[in-house]
Amino acid sequence: MRMIALLLVLTLSTVIFSSPGLSGIEEIVESGTLRILMTEENWWPFSYVDENGNLAGVDIELANKICDNLGVEPEFVRKDSFNQLADNLKNGDGDIIISYYSYTPQRSVEVFLTDEYLDSSDCILINNQVLEKIKQEYYEPDAENIIEMLNQRGYKIATVKDTAHENWAREIFSNAQIELYEKQEITNLLKSKEIDAFYFDEMWTKFFLARNPEFYLNYSFFKLLKSDQLVIGVSPDNLSLYIWIEKFLSSSLDMNAIVDGMYEQASQQARSYLSTVNETGEKTPIEEPLKTGGLIAILFVAFVIISFSQRRQERGSNNEDGKEDGKSVVKQNWLLNFWTIVFSMILGFYCGAVYPGIVEFLSPFGDIFLNYLLLFGIPILFFIVVVNFVKLMMKMGGLKFFMKFMGIILFMYLIGSIIGIAVGVSLEPGTGLSNENRRMLARAMNRDTVDAMVEKVDMSPGAVLWQLPETMVQDSLFKSFAENKTLSIVFLAILTAFGLKYLDRAKRDRVIKGVEVLNELFLYLFKLSYYILPFGLFSIMLAQSQVFMENAGILPAFFMFTVCQLIIVGIWFVISVSIGSVKNRMTPWRYIRMLKKPIIILFTILSTVAAIPAAQDVCEKNKELNDESVKGSLPLLLVMLVPSVTSMFALTTVFLIQLTGIEIHFLEYFFILIGSVGATLATTGIPAPIFLFALSIVVTPFGIPVNQAIFFMLPWIMTGVRLETINFIMLDFGVVHFLKGNKHQKELKPLMKKEMQ
Repeated sequence: MRMIALLLVLTLSTVIFSSPGLSGIEEIVESGTLRILMTEENWWPFSYVDENGNLAGVDIELANKICDNLGVEPEFVRKDSFNQLADNLKNGDGDIIISYYSYTPQRSVEVFLTDEYLDSSDCILINNQVLEKIKQEYYEPDAENIIEMLNQRGYKIATVKDTAHENWAREIFSNAQIELYEKQEITNLLKSKEIDAFYFDEMWTKFFLARNPEFYLNYSFFKLLKSDQLVIGVSPDNLSLYIWIEKFLSSSLDMNAIVDGMYEQASQQARSYLSTVNETGEKTPIEEPLKTGGLIAILFVAFVIISFSQRRQERGSNNEDGKEDGKSVVKQNWLLNFWTIVFSMILGFYCGAVYPGIVEFLSPFGDIFLNYLLLFGIPILFFIVVVNFVKLMMKMGGLKFFMKFMGIILFMYLIGSIIGIAVGVSLEPGTGLSNENRRMLARAMNRDTVDAMVEKVDMSPGAVLWQLPETMVQDSLFKSFAENKTLSIVFLAILTAFGLKYLDRAKRDRVIKGVEVLNELFLYLFKLSYYILPFGLFSIMLAQSQVFMENAGILPAFFMFTVCQLIIVGIWFVISVSIGSVKNRMTPWRYIRMLKKPIIILFTILSTVAAIPAAQDVCEKNKELNDESVKGSLPLLLVMLVPSVTSMFALTTVFLIQLTGIEIHFLEYFFILIGSVGATLATTGIPAPIFLFALSIVVTPFGIPVNQAIFFMLPWIMTGVRLETINFIMLDFGVVHFLKGNKHQKELKPLMKKEMQ
């Protein structure tokens, strides 16, 4: 129809141009002014008054270009609203309409409308709580799914009145409740969260979100199906001007480039909240003398402390006449000294931060070192679990022991959930964030890091719940070992142990003996890595320093949330040391020193598998821990007992609820309590940071998108989670005593039975 109308216009124009003195465009050129009709309201970024009091925006740029090519000056006539502009044009109040004016069939009847100078779309901002309901029906909802779900009674859809979108909203969402608002009311409307969705133009909404990124916290943006063509309206009495503008738009103008430039500038303003650089846009460099001086200072302090520590150990050995428990005391190699390990980490972190050029060259050695540990650590995990679990079941009742083991884990997870909720409710980290920090967090939550993980992992609650059995049971025995599926390996080892229990005793003893020999071999090969441990940790920390540096600018935005996380780490530190020192009947300081090597390994490389051999050594060397039930259940606990993660899940959920202003009561807190336990169980054996998607179990019922929860937890997983790993070893060594069999009680039971008879 538009093509037919254009042909008619062209035909008429030949008649008009053949009649002298009737050309409307000539009259405009002679007058030296082109009157441009616009709405009274500002519509940033299309038309608005800038800080100097001048009109600016996309439409102003377009009007100026048209006037420059015509050789006239623009006169902007601002009257009424969109739906009245056609009448204003016909009444002679202006020559053309350039005012964020959308094509509609009704308007094309009233005035001549040009081809579009910009092609946008309609879009919708959906309240995240409503979006989660939609995702229960459609895992990845598209435009058609969203329209179908929202086009129901009970849903409230808001749009801007006196615009084309008012009619489109009634047409698309005919069954929903359409509510109309003035443009200046939209910000407060979205803040109040009284509507289910806001429907409007895609381009305007994207600019609006660029200036108000905090709305990403409560709403999600979706592009819909309708094309919104922005056009110029021309009076039907001025066909020559209409034809000239059509030719100008098709041959001389690239409005997309203008819009892209303005959007980039608007987005840059929002991104400035995330900036960690100085005013020049460059990171402040550390001068070379300071770099070298810092390196020399660290090396000097390391040399003094390590030398003092080695001499102190020598004096201790001499005072004991070279004997300890009837065995010769071997002087410890300085490479295995606790302080050597600590300073290798400090040096690695420092060098990675101030000498980034060496990271790419040396950090691969850290990967080689880690792969070497895993190469022999994975078989050790399997052999230790098989051998010790068989012995445990023979002594402690098989399935009964396993149920006791799981009972302890669930109890500790429940305590962790209570701690997380208590810290969140008492300190209220979500209510103290400034508006600027909210903007930064909302803008940054769609980072590529999170998007990449979203593409790889199903985030629905059902899918995350099924990750636990899927991680436990692989489709290939070799896949479990090749891909370091620790939970699957532990599960296989437990099944093997159950199978061995029911073998003939002679056969079982032969198998166990063979497994023990293999375990000793792999342990010896693993322990060789201790002599290159300092260099390995140095290389690993080179790359880790880059992670710390990259995320340092994010952490201040949720400082209070981070403080709560540190408080939780402190609480678990006290719990871990208390349980361990009481159960082992030693002072807290001695308990920590006893476990220093596995703590260092676990803290540095975040690998429970790599810490197992060092943990076994501790059991062998200390009579308090040299117990088969301790050595047997310790590998299981290292993989499965992580109650501080439960605390973090609960804290993050409470924090997001506070941040978004959701009101909850006792039942909702009870759900967080139980949900955090279930989410932690679902993470068992899943590597970081993928395990963060188990948060969906807790947050989605409150309408909180999983990617928001992941954003808040991701910096902690990349940096602060290393503090939590200290608790893992100390807590596991302490809790393992609850799994010990009481030999005296077993001996007394037959005597008590006889007396009763």
